[in-house]
Parts: sequence; structure tokens; C-alpha cells
Amino acid sequence: MEYFASQDFDAKVSPQDSMTAAEADFIRKYMGMDPSQALASVPVIGDDARTQPVLAMPGGAPRVRAAAPAEASAEEAPIELSLRAAESVQLVGFYVGSQLYALPTLAIQEVIRRQEISQLPMAPCFVSGVINLRGRITPLIRLRALLDMPAAGQNDERFTIICRCRGLQFGVQIDQLQTMYRVMQPDLNWNAEASVGANVEFITGLFEVDDKLIPIISIDRLVDKVLNA
Repeated sequence: MEYFASQDFDAKVSPQDSMTAAEADFIRKYMGMDPSQALASVPVIGDDARTQPVLAMPGGAPRVRAAAPAEASAEEAPIELSLRAAESVQLVGFYVGSQLYALPTLAIQEVIRRQEISQLPMAPCFVSGVINLRGRITPLIRLRALLDMPAAGQNDERFTIICRCRGLQFGVQIDQLQTMYRVMQPDLNWNAEASVGANVEFITGLFEVDDKLIPIISIDRLVDKVLNA
């Protein structure tokens, strides 16, 4: 956490003006209501002390054009393609249980502390519920459930990484932030199946730090799972 304290992460994150097609699809599927009614049904989490970002990425996550939400998902290229084409990749490391993982900063908007969650009885077990974050209905994903890890304890899942990908804003629940990494492309291993074997459905790649392999979570596959479950 000393690293984060020394960095300039003061970028302001402003809400979008309209709902994207992906967000509307999620609301119809899992909340069972018209998207126009959803915002009124979930209390808004604003900019009070508890919702000030623990980490706010400069410039925020990639934005989808609000003027044409129906086309946004089709136009936005998979984040993994951008990562594999980049000279270097910047990642945020975090823990779920004792396992260290990473997510690309390209998709990260901010990190917030755990909030009260509105439950969704129609949602699958890996969607713990939704929050209304500054006017955006934001589903929360439990990585523990997707990665077949033990259930969270009382003091686990203390933070949420807010991401945007292909028109959907969503949160990834984690236990603890670790640090940030900048990894050069030759040091990234995109052949995760050969290196890890089983349980790599949501792992897109690996990199090594101090003789430890750190899995990179696939943002694109998380979105596919949420929208197509």
C-alpha cells in the first residue's frame, strides 16, 4: 500500500450520461425490470468518505460512447488484444485469499471499499448483487466463486475493483490490494493453459515476480460470463 500512497491517483471519475446496451441487458436479465426503473430501486452510493476511491486510475477506464450504446460493445475491441499488442502492460496486483492475481489497469476505473449490496435473487452465485455507483448500476463479481476458492470469511472481500469493459461497468470483489506492476511484453506468458493446467477459464496470462507466477484475470471473459450466464 506504500506504493499507492506515493502515486498521483487523483483523477476524477464522472458518470456517463446514458445506459449502455450491456447494462440494459444485465438489468433485464437479472433484475427482471425495465432499465429505466432500475436506478430508482437501488440506493445511490455517492462521493462520501466511504466511496472516495482507494485507487483512481488516471483518466479512468476505457469509456463507451453514450451516444450510440447499441453499437458500443461491437466497436470496442477485446482488451486482451490490446494487451498482447502493447510494448508493456501495467497491472494492479491483489489478493483473493492467499493467492495473488492481477488485472490490467487498462480496464480499471477505481478501487473502492466494501459497500452495502442490493441482492439479486435471479442472479447466479458468482454475482453477489449490485450497487448504484454514482448513477451506474454496477454488478459485483465474486472471483472466489468463479475460481472455486473457499467461501469468504467475515474480514474478506474488503475492496472492490471497479472495471469497464464492452459497455458494462462491474466490480470485482477482492480481499487486499498489493501493488502495481509494469511488465514488458517478452516477460508475459499468454499461454496460461500450458503453464497452469486446470482452472484457467478466467486466466488470460501469467508473469513472474520473485520466482512466483502471478495469473492475470481475463476482463473479457468475466464480462462474457456475466452477460451470457
